[in-house]
Amino acid sequence: MVNKKIKQKKIRFDFLFSDCDLQNIHLTKDLVMVPFYLQKEFNYESRIICSKKKNDDYGNMKNVPGLKVLFVKKPRLFYLTKYLIKNAKDIDVLMQFHTNPRQIFFCFIYKLINKNGVCYVKGDISRNILDMNKLGLNHLFRKTKTKMILMTADILSVEDNKIYKFIRKQYPSFQRKIVSVPNGFESKDSNIPPVLFEEKDNLIITIGRLGTYQKATENLLESLEIIKKYLKGWKILLIGTIEKNFENKIEVFYRKNP
Repeated sequence: MVNKKIKQKKIRFDFLFSDCDLQNIHLTKDLVMVPFYLQKEFNYESRIICSKKKNDDYGNMKNVPGLKVLFVKKPRLFYLTKYLIKNAKDIDVLMQFHTNPRQIFFCFIYKLINKNGVCYVKGDISRNILDMNKLGLNHLFRKTKTKMILMTADILSVEDNKIYKFIRKQYPSFQRKIVSVPNGFESKDSNIPPVLFEEKDNLIITIGRLGTYQKATENLLESLEIIKKYLKGWKILLIGTIEKNFENKIEVFYRKNP
């Protein structure tokens, strides 16, 4: 008798990235950590399906070894739809990012073709959703699209515990679909000995899209004004792209706090 090892089928995990072109910076952010770590720790066959950003070098691919990236032509939505229709039956888990109409559309297409597949949406939902019961078209739209994503997807994860509790209360019939998954961080260098407090520089930094609503940079500037008398000998660095409408606020801050 010949013993043959049965090769276990890998779980195919496709991340349909539909909001914009994939950028190099995305490869080390929370949204890509999901398919990467499922591939790294659980042997998933993970891939990102996306359009390519012109002139981007994608140097961060070295930080996500083994993760496959498949670029589609533009117009992005047309070719992503074509890809999904062709491959939906073979995709075990379909991941998407955000809860916009295009994600609802792709969830619907996927579940229509593959009823046994798992459609996962990483919400990245802002706290604006807490106002969804107020009057106004924006609030009505937000309320409608959230319900529709819950109707079409199998899993919706949220990063903010307050939002998680709110959505579960708002949609009790969909509670089993809503999970809390806080954003993590890359810990591969965690074996490096910690730096003693006395050896550290008096330095505060923030990194992000400075001036956007989500980053609330103006809150940082206001806080610095309040505590500036305690910051002698300290340096504060704001690192990242700067929104056009925020440049004037920075100049005003400099004038007030030379």
